[in-house]
Amino acid sequence: MQLSSLLLAALPSMALAGTAYTAPAALAAVAKDNSNDCVLPVSYHVLHFMGGKNASASDLDKYHFKYRNTNTNLTTSCSWDTTSTSTTPEGLTPRFACADSNVKFIWQGDQNRLTVIERVCPNTRGVPSYEVAGSADIPLHCGSSGVCKSNQTDTLALFTSINPVRDPTHRRDNVVRNKKTRGVAWSYDI
Repeated sequence: MQLSSLLLAALPSMALAGTAYTAPAALAAVAKDNSNDCVLPVSYHVLHFMGGKNASASDLDKYHFKYRNTNTNLTTSCSWDTTSTSTTPEGLTPRFACADSNVKFIWQGDQNRLTVIERVCPNTRGVPSYEVAGSADIPLHCGSSGVCKSNQTDTLALFTSINPVRDPTHRRDNVVRNKKTRGVAWSYDI
């Protein structure tokens, strides 16, 4: 009886352990070295998700939330409305940046699912080389006034994948970029 109770109690943690990503071996070794800023986060929090829509709309026309990652010690605010523009080039799923540009998000309104992408593990120039991603299902309840709130003030979600950064929009503010043009030399006889 005690063994079966122990197994039943362990099931949720075994299920969660199976959904986490596996970092490439070289990256995992870098993350274990305390002399750099590479942290491989396991989970994140979506705090106080709130949105709005008009009565005839099927999806939100605005929303905002706080993002917190205790592994990387990052907290930022995120918002979207109908005037927001994607920060990604064509060909990639539209991502929208939070106040901290290392965090981006994708809202799938038909599923009430929020996917969050955080850039991690900066290289020697300080530019993050990898991005972790994970999704959270946000239970929303919309009132007659059009205000939609989650019944949870804190939704915990796991990062489930890690990949090299695919979104080329990251730029460091303190990098000087020079545009050099080359002239053409023509030789001719006088």
